[in-house]
Amino acid sequence: MSSRVPRTRLLLILAAGLFLGALLPFLGALDHGFVNYDDYTYVTENHWVQQGLTLASLRWAFTTLHFSNWHPLTWIGYQLDFELFGLDPRGYHLVSLVLHALNAVLLFLVVRRLTRATGRALAMSLLWAIHPLRVESVVWISERKDLVSLLFGLLAIAAYHRFATTTRRGWWMAWTAAAMAASLMTKPMLVTLPLLLLLLDYWPLERLGSTGREWLRCCREKWPLWTLSLISSAVAILAQSGAMPDAQQLPVSTRLANAADAIRNYLWDQVAPANLAVFYPLDPSVLTPARWITGFLLVLGITILAFAIRRSHRFVLVGWGWFLVALLPVLGLIQVGGQARADRYTYLPSIGFWWLVVFGSWTWLNRSLGPSWARRVGIGLVALVALPSAWCTQRQTTTWHDSVTLFQQALAAAGPSYTTHLNLGRGYSERGEHTTAAASYRSAIALDPDRPDAWNNLASALHSTEQLREALAAYERALTTDPDNPEILVNRASLLDDLGRPAAALRDLCRALAAAPDLSRARAGTAALLRRVPSEEALRAVEAGLELAPDQPLLLELHRRLSLSD
Repeated sequence: MSSRVPRTRLLLILAAGLFLGALLPFLGALDHGFVNYDDYTYVTENHWVQQGLTLASLRWAFTTLHFSNWHPLTWIGYQLDFELFGLDPRGYHLVSLVLHALNAVLLFLVVRRLTRATGRALAMSLLWAIHPLRVESVVWISERKDLVSLLFGLLAIAAYHRFATTTRRGWWMAWTAAAMAASLMTKPMLVTLPLLLLLLDYWPLERLGSTGREWLRCCREKWPLWTLSLISSAVAILAQSGAMPDAQQLPVSTRLANAADAIRNYLWDQVAPANLAVFYPLDPSVLTPARWITGFLLVLGITILAFAIRRSHRFVLVGWGWFLVALLPVLGLIQVGGQARADRYTYLPSIGFWWLVVFGSWTWLNRSLGPSWARRVGIGLVALVALPSAWCTQRQTTTWHDSVTLFQQALAAAGPSYTTHLNLGRGYSERGEHTTAAASYRSAIALDPDRPDAWNNLASALHSTEQLREALAAYERALTTDPDNPEILVNRASLLDDLGRPAAALRDLCRALAAAPDLSRARAGTAALLRRVPSEEALRAVEAGLELAPDQPLLLELHRRLSLSD
């Protein structure tokens, strides 16, 4: 008993130190605000999130595919945040920082339990936690799902360890499945968990040998997990089908080339994390054979080496396998969005990279120097890597201060793209710098003239600088691509009213109500214009809206009132 107490106390001290170490590089985020990249969808303009925890909002969280995702626990987390903090971004950032630090501690405890190597588990958890690639997942409020997903994933692995090492196997498999289900209801990143657990079966659990019977047994016992993976994958594909380009837009050959290039970049960013950005545009023209062949050969070479030395260095195959398997859902083989890769996608896979590096370095040092000197040199190497890594993380965190700093850095690091210029323009608009915003929107339009968002935002910026005729032309250009977009219609209605055309403005608002009857701006604008527009013209505007949505209750009620007034 006396020897166990000091070990427990030491473990608590190490866990507390790791918790603080994982927090410190990110503390600058507490002074940051929301950004215009998805935060409005998840929090600042989300009606259901801002209802807080109500029965209606909870029902919405479990039934919606809003923003091409089904992740009810993510929505519930934001609803709880709103209950606690309102729209104060400091509270949201604080929760994210604490979750990340908890993940670092839980990773340390899980790896220590699996390998019985306290020092190596601590080193890999620290180096993983403070790496600059973690910034996007930790500091971006909209990416909270990475943190919660891994938290439940690590709990699932802890439960699986008990399944593999105790007699109450059915009970612990149930806990494993429950934690995995919670992870998938936050983000479907861990659909690969059964494969990752097979790697752990190989090492360090050493439940797999060379016989096919052992592999079959370990696969068969995970049937609840395979089932969850299949269901989650099907739901994710259904939810994101609208955001997937077809094979003509992005052929399979391009996706494979980008996957090979992305792995090469992810590995390089682990070693030299410079020029990180919130958005890396997927540009097929830069996927030269030299780039994707280099990536393919790199993957092939490391894989062959890992298999060649697997008998004496099982951790190499497991670490490399973890890195590749965990990346599978986000390599773009089923492409969603216009990014080539993303820093946030490394939150789970990087665990495998640092597992390989730390355990590999220890093995080499131990054989070369002996245990005593290996321990001293290992501590020095960890410090040598950790200090500059934490400094780079702190600097990368500052780029997330606001939307302008974020996308200025992305433009400098990853080059021009429609998404970068569009969101940079939005950031300038939020600052009231409408002339500068208009220039960014024009840059976005030059890269992709057929998307309505940039035209709509350009028109709004021109409207704010009293360039009314030019703004009207931009709104009309936006509506040629998306004629029933309620936001654009409401914006044009405001401009038409300023131009002295209230009847035309009312027609736009009625069209907007036909498409989005709950749009508060359309409702408020319609109520104001009905008091100023002659009843005959108002009736015609409402009838035009009813042609688009004959059963829309609000328009029917307006039509009834206007008809009675006549």
